[in-house]
Amino acid sequence: MKVRWSSTYMMLNRAYELQDHISKFIMELGRTAKDSATAVKLYSLAPTQEEWKQVKLFQKILGDADRSQQRFSSETAPALHLGIPALEELHAAWIDRQVKTGYKRFNRSLQAGLDKIAEYYDKTGDNDAYVFSISTSTILSASCVASICFLSLGANEAYGPLPAALVKGIAMRG
Repeated sequence: MKVRWSSTYMMLNRAYELQDHISKFIMELGRTAKDSATAVKLYSLAPTQEEWKQVKLFQKILGDADRSQQRFSSETAPALHLGIPALEELHAAWIDRQVKTGYKRFNRSLQAGLDKIAEYYDKTGDNDAYVFSISTSTILSASCVASICFLSLGANEAYGPLPAALVKGIAMRG
């Protein structure tokens, strides 16, 4: 079964923020139940403090994945070269969580995630795209520096020095 972890992460964040309201809602449902058996079943749906603690721990696990995914996602610049460092950070974070006492309940899930990270990591060895992305990123950065130098020299001769804001804007694009 495929799980969309990012939507689960956002849902848990929202539920944790609204835990008091969720409990009140469930209690109100139980209070208005037609019979006591239904009321008892509804009351049992209210998460306990221990269950909310588990929600918080799960949020932290999914937060690690979210930060990793955000690290190599970009709409404005190439980011593939950040993939392996992001996977390595996520791997280290989940290994760390696996040995912590509070996360024992999540060990099987963490291990499945670690196995998936290893699978992705292994795929980079068979694919030149990652190496190419690193070299392209480096070349783009060097190209940007060369452009700034060229523009500065040419502009200085014809028009005087470039405004610092323009140079900074060019540098940020590379």
